[in-house]
Amino acid sequence: MKKPLLVWCCLFLLASYLPLWAQAAPQKNFKGMKGFVFEFDNFELDEFKGGIGFKKWCSHTMAGIISLDWSWDTDRHENTDNDEYNKYSNFAIGLSGSLEKHYPLFHKCSPYFGGELSVGYHTSKQVNASLVEQELKKAEAWDKDFFIEPSITFGVEYFFTDNISLAGHYALGAFYSSGKSHQEWGETPQEWQGKQFGFSTWSSGLILCFYLN
Repeated sequence: MKKPLLVWCCLFLLASYLPLWAQAAPQKNFKGMKGFVFEFDNFELDEFKGGIGFKKWCSHTMAGIISLDWSWDTDRHENTDNDEYNKYSNFAIGLSGSLEKHYPLFHKCSPYFGGELSVGYHTSKQVNASLVEQELKKAEAWDKDFFIEPSITFGVEYFFTDNISLAGHYALGAFYSSGKSHQEWGETPQEWQGKQFGFSTWSSGLILCFYLN
């Protein structure tokens, strides 16, 4: 309990002093800048989470991003001695929009706070094959749902050149999902509707932006 409280206190103090530091820093005019963004939260051979979108600075300190996001991951474990296996797949796709309030500290460095809203579709499937009385039997389960995820974000955007920047950010938010679940084991399949609400943990990512002007 003490750790989250300390984090929020540090964020509050940082947000309070950033405008003062920004006023004293050399200014770069961001208004009107726009470009394509590529977001990477995770990238491996069997797992990916990221997206592609468009970013525009509405004013010197306010920027917005609209993006198409997707993720997938797969996993499989096998027992070569008896042909048992367990495999899992997960896929999600959605649209997100975010606003960033920037506090440019230097010509190339701009910390920011903001908010993001994501909506999309998610599906997952798990198959388990195991020996039951010397017979290989399969159990399958899948979920299909639509989700909404609002979150708060904070990060730092660094400009390598006037047209290329890289931002690192953290996000903390909530989620709501509604969909269908299905389960099969033997000859008794089951299917039901479900809704879920909760809070997402801290997540991080990188945003690479190529500005057009």
